[in-house]
Amino acid sequence: MLNAGRWGIVAACLAAICGAGIIDHLSGYEVRAYPIYFAPIAYGAWQLSRRFAVLLAVLSSAVWLVSNTLGDPTPLPPSISGINFVAQLTAFSLVGILIAELRRRLYQERLLSRLDPLTGLANSRYFHEKSELVLAIARRQELPVVLAYLDLDNFKAVNDEHGHESGDEALRQVAEVLKRNSRTTDIATRLGGDEFALLLLGASPSSVTTLLDRIRIALAEAMNERGWPVTVSVGALAFERAPVSLREAIHDADALMYRAKRSGKNRVHVEVVSAPPKT
Repeated sequence: MLNAGRWGIVAACLAAICGAGIIDHLSGYEVRAYPIYFAPIAYGAWQLSRRFAVLLAVLSSAVWLVSNTLGDPTPLPPSISGINFVAQLTAFSLVGILIAELRRRLYQERLLSRLDPLTGLANSRYFHEKSELVLAIARRQELPVVLAYLDLDNFKAVNDEHGHESGDEALRQVAEVLKRNSRTTDIATRLGGDEFALLLLGASPSSVTTLLDRIRIALAEAMNERGWPVTVSVGALAFERAPVSLREAIHDADALMYRAKRSGKNRVHVEVVSAPPKT
């Protein structure tokens, strides 16, 4: 189903092809005006899809054939016209397909540059970019925000005793636990190594301890099933109003996480940051 914006693109492409056909016809069959058809095909391929680009290529070839046939005082035999149509359709289609493929690959590259390849979570770069936007929205709407910093306990033992493949699988298990216990509005990320973070928009301070403890227990159970002595220590700041500095918030959440480790590991430490009084 196409939305209004996409229908506008379709209408623009069709109008451009019709306009190209009129120009092609008025310029006479001696003038090779077929390059003007490439513009709407390329635009449609970039904005919509490869399939739509092929449809535009078929339409452009038909319009091109009609405009040249009507303007040619000595019509070509049907067989020659058919060959010309196929040749033109091939050229138009190749351009559309190549541009659609280029757009798809650029999108994939942009997506991969923001994801951690091992876990499929957001990477540190994307986390900082997206979090700044989320915090700006939270400040404008005066929504509470929770920033949690998670660090695995005894992770090195898995790598040393079971190998790096097991270590990678442990990290993937952490990612699965975070995904299962996160909402679509939350940002779950692997900051690097065995360190993870969660940014929860609109999460109340009263509920965050229960949520993070559920994540802690689920992660411990997943690791225990595989015979790995891995748990997680969590430090979290529950802001009644979004912080101004993301960097400082991460630093403070990291400090809380280390406090959880020093307290015996496999713990959740949450600190509520009250909203300053309005002036």
